[in-house]
Amino acid sequence: MSSKENRESRKDNGRPEASPAAGAPDLAHLVDANGANLAAFVKAGEAMLAGMTAIGQEMMQFATARMRDGVALSGSVMQCGDPNEAFRLECDYARDATRQYLDEATKLFGLAADLSQRSWAPLEDLTKANLDRLNRR
Repeated sequence: MSSKENRESRKDNGRPEASPAAGAPDLAHLVDANGANLAAFVKAGEAMLAGMTAIGQEMMQFATARMRDGVALSGSVMQCGDPNEAFRLECDYARDATRQYLDEATKLFGLAADLSQRSWAPLEDLTKANLDRLNRR
């Protein structure tokens, strides 16, 4: 029996034929919405990865610079014959290191804030678009 004959026999049996779209979600809209959600999450993940990479590179560069400064201080102190001069060198080093650590912390907080803003932006844009679409209905 063909599908057309099958449909017609159901009509003849007195049962109402339900249209395929009655009560079913609009699948095309659902697929589009899921695609948009996935795209937003991919963009957010890419921004997160890029931001974490930038923070990691910054930390490595800073640690390398601090290590070099520490080795240079050790060499200078070892060559110093005067204890007062050695103490002055170490105090200068400590003062400079403190300033550099504070500057680095500020830089890292800025990178983290930028990372946060960039990774949330795609999700925020998607949410705004969805809310706008709902408000137009």
